[in-house]
Order: sequence, then C-alpha cells, then structure tokens
Amino acid sequence: MPSEEVNRIKTSWISYRLENDFDSRLIIFALIALIIVLLILGTFLLWNRLLRRQVSLQTEKLQKELNLRKSVQEELLAKNQQITNMNTELEMTQRELNNLIDLVPYHIFAKEKDGRYVLVNESFLNFYGLTKPSILGRQDHEVFENYPKSFLDSYGEGQTEVYDQHKSFVIDEIEIPDADGNTHIMRLKKIPYFIWKSKEWGGMLGVTIDITDLKHAEQKMEELNEKLEAKVERRAYLLNETNRELELSMYKLQMKQSQLEETNLLLEDSLINLRDTQNQLIDLKSSLLLVDLLLVFPMKLTHL
Repeated sequence: MPSEEVNRIKTSWISYRLENDFDSRLIIFALIALIIVLLILGTFLLWNRLLRRQVSLQTEKLQKELNLRKSVQEELLAKNQQITNMNTELEMTQRELNNLIDLVPYHIFAKEKDGRYVLVNESFLNFYGLTKPSILGRQDHEVFENYPKSFLDSYGEGQTEVYDQHKSFVIDEIEIPDADGNTHIMRLKKIPYFIWKSKEWGGMLGVTIDITDLKHAEQKMEELNEKLEAKVERRAYLLNETNRELELSMYKLQMKQSQLEETNLLLEDSLINLRDTQNQLIDLKSSLLLVDLLLVFPMKLTHL
C-alpha cells in the first residue's frame, strides 16, 4: 500500500479517534456535570428537606412556646382577674366591716406599732368631733393636742403591756371630755392583735365604753341602798321595840294564863267539893226518906 494512503488512513484514524475521544470526553464531562448537578440537586433537596424539617421543628417549638406563653398569659390573666376579684371582694368586705364597726355604739380604734391610727369608727369621730383625714396616720399627741397632758398620760397607759408584752390592758375609769366639753366616764380596753399573713404582732385594738349613765345609776343605787339601810335599821329598831312589847305582853299573858290555871284549879277543887257536898246531900236525902218510911210504916201497922 502506498505510503500516502497509509498516511491518509492513519490521519483519518487519528481524526476519528480524536473525534471519538472528544465525544467521549464530552459525554464524560456531561455525565460528571450531570452527576454534579444531581449531587447539587440532591444536596439541595436534602438541605431543603432538612431546612423544612428544621423549620417545622422550630415552628412546632415556637408554636409550643407560643401556646405555652398563651397559656401562661391566660393563666396570668385569670390570676390577675382572680386577684382583681379578690381585691374587689376584700374592698367590699372591708367596706362592710367598716359599716358594721360604724354601727357599734362604742368607740373603736386601731393603731399601728408606732401608735398611729389606722382605723376609727363613727362613734369615735362623733364623740371627739373629728374626721377620718384629721386622725388617720397621726398619734395621740397630734390628735389630742388641745387636751391636757394629764389626759394624754391617762389615755396612753398600758402601751408597754400591749405593744411589748402582747397583753390586754383595761382602764376601768377615765374621764374624757367630748366635743361639747361634757365630761364622760369611760372604760377603755386595749387589745393586741396578730397579723397572720406577716406572722407578727400588728398593733393595738381599742374599745371605749361610755359608763357615765352606769356610774350615775350606781351612785343612785348607792344612795338608795343607804336610804334603804337607814329604813331597814329604823324598822329593825321598831321591830326590836315591838318584839320587846310583844315579849312583855307574852309575859303578862303567861302570868294571866298562870292565874287562870290557878283559878281553874280552884274551880276544879270547888267542883269537887261541890260534888262531894251534892253526894252528901243525896245521902242525907236518902236517909231522911228512909226515916220517913220507918215512921210511916209503924203507924200503918197500928191502924191495922
């Protein structure tokens, strides 16, 4: 075979091989590119799925947190509403308690540990001619600044017993002038009270009772008792005198009774003597009848 033909065939083969190699490379490159694309796509899909899963988990977590927050918020709102209702009920109870305390005819007050007033009723205010703003949050020397010191000393007795020793203290009698200047005799009782919420002694509760009418009644009773005792003594004297007269009359009566008994004895003796005399007369009469019979019988015999 001629060399030219051989060269031509060789050249054709080389060209064919080159073309085939280029096509193979293209296919390989295409396959590699396809594999890379598929890997990228798979990775993207996997990453997308993972992201969706993560987003779903995060969404679910956020939803749970939102539900929890919503539940907590609803619970807080419910508790807040409950607290509001409790505060409303507490205010109503406090108002009703104040109304009930205002209906009590005695003077009622409450103080904190430092002696400042935190509660007073209408009876207390009316007696002293005060208002709640003028007394609440103040101490005795501020409220009763126009009263003499002797009154404050007497009114403030028992502070140590109540505040320090937690014991009740009673002032049996204390004279207190009212808003019109009229003096009243009062009985004041001071009582310590315990706050269970804070578990400590809170202060003092005071109750003042007007015993003026009672003391006047006791005074009148004492006067009546004195008069009654005088009358009883007078009547006892008269009764003793009457008893003496009765004893004397009884003695005289006993004497007369003794005399009557002696007279009865004499009468009985006289009756006995009379009966004896009567019996003797009967015997004598019987003897006379017998004598008459004896006298008459012989005369009858003589006639015969």
